[in-house]
Amino acid sequence: MVVDLGTSYRRLLVALCLICGTGLGSAQRLRVSSKRQALWTAQLSTAGPATKAAQIPNLHHDDAVGVSFLDDDLLIVHQLEGTGRLSSRADIDASSSYRLHVSFFEVASGKVSFTRDWATRAHGSSIQATKGGMVVRTGPEIKFYTKSLTELQHIALPEGGASIISVSPTGKTVMINQYDGKESYFEIRDGDGFQIRTSWSETPPLRHLYSISDAAIVAADPDQKQVIASDFSSGRWRILKGNFKPGCVYWPIFVGEKVAASEICGKLVLFSTAGQTIMESRPEKHESEGEKIEAARDGTIVAVSLTRRKGGGVFDTNVRRVSDQIIVYDLSSTSRVLTLDLAPVPKIEYHFALSPDGSKLAVVTDNQVSVYSVPKQPAENDN
Repeated sequence: MVVDLGTSYRRLLVALCLICGTGLGSAQRLRVSSKRQALWTAQLSTAGPATKAAQIPNLHHDDAVGVSFLDDDLLIVHQLEGTGRLSSRADIDASSSYRLHVSFFEVASGKVSFTRDWATRAHGSSIQATKGGMVVRTGPEIKFYTKSLTELQHIALPEGGASIISVSPTGKTVMINQYDGKESYFEIRDGDGFQIRTSWSETPPLRHLYSISDAAIVAADPDQKQVIASDFSSGRWRILKGNFKPGCVYWPIFVGEKVAASEICGKLVLFSTAGQTIMESRPEKHESEGEKIEAARDGTIVAVSLTRRKGGGVFDTNVRRVSDQIIVYDLSSTSRVLTLDLAPVPKIEYHFALSPDGSKLAVVTDNQVSVYSVPKQPAENDN
């Protein structure tokens, strides 16, 4: 099979290959303690995500809080909050025990531009920004909005199944995956007017650990031994990376139209849709890089998590997180441009996002949100 990767991509591939092996390995071993100050930090609420998550039984943290950039000027932070009311099974807007509270921050100043609340359920709440607006999920409903919060349409999800909403790195494509125990029903919509482009069904269902570009899906296979990919509605899956130990492949994420990244056996691996390895990190013992991956819309800036753990040995069986970092790479210059220490270690899971132009990094930890400037030059080793 001949794949036309394009001139600009071929240049990027050649440049990135120059840092494979010893070059990148050395960069990964640097202990760069970021002294960079946040442009601004804002408290989210008195009873923040950590408290709210603890109050809701079996709540996954992704349902409790999230962060994304609507565009280069507005940052979205959503939180799930209790209302103290009883829920209505027939109509979640009539009365709900929970609300999706959304704050829109000015990226430049950190001021709250406005807020919005949606009635919702305890599970399945999210907001995802697209090129032309945003997709709001409130339990069994999905609503599509313009950037000015004009509702374009909404759909009701069927009872008894599960649904996942995915947005491509460019923000131009939205995929809704409605699945049950037998099959997945996929619906592809554009990221502006949210009109349906195509739809199809596949068996067996695709349940988790995947992402989309504007034309394809990349995923971990059911045993998490391989990275596989399929063009929309083709029904054919091909192996991009394989023959790893079961559970080794975590969550493949598209960072561009023809480039994806994934944590594989604790390493961050960047690879093309033709299966070529572009970049591979070399984390030290008890480190894992790439459990969380976010990309700017042009695909040149990528932010990844680096987690260090202790325990799991004969005398110390308690595996615990001891430090978290966010590392930002500029792929056009093949360099690490920012290493951000999250200190103290977040009490619960944290979230981060890159602005569409890649110049800002937003981080939500516990009860606050901070925005940092992403430098153009490589980070200096402070040690």
